[in-house]
Amino acid sequence: MSTTWTSTRERDVAVIGELDEVALLEAVDGWAIGTTGTVVAVSSTSGTIEIRGYLGESLDFLDVPINRLRLVRRCPVPDPDYARSRAIEAADKRRTPLPIGEHDVVALRTAFDGWPAGTSGTVISEGPEVKMVEISNHLGEGLAFLNVPPDQLRVVWRTARRSNGIAVD
Repeated sequence: MSTTWTSTRERDVAVIGELDEVALLEAVDGWAIGTTGTVVAVSSTSGTIEIRGYLGESLDFLDVPINRLRLVRRCPVPDPDYARSRAIEAADKRRTPLPIGEHDVVALRTAFDGWPAGTSGTVISEGPEVKMVEISNHLGEGLAFLNVPPDQLRVVWRTARRSNGIAVD
């Protein structure tokens, strides 16, 4: 799909197209406001964007409503075949969600070890069965270290740093 234009009463507005660079206007799946990505599939209501790390590694794919995206840079020459291949990769990765990794900020889904649901902390060590989460205060002082099963956590913010075996093409 190529870039199209739509008219409003104030001015003409560009519609986001494939391979355009966009930024999130609100947090989505643990990715912060302002996170940028490349549109790999687009419809009139939503777009699938690919988040890439600073080394070019694929970190995540997100389905985001178009009204929650801001155009950062238009792709001057879209390549439909490349966009299609990235959209296929997005469909494959949706079946296997990106795991919680070291340095991700997480929140407790339920009360755990005396800490209420919603308490946030940083994953400082990860294992297949538990993640060690550091709960700290506003000064960065460690208050508690919890070994929490991953299903008891939700990602609040993801770090772009990943080890070689995770989320890399």
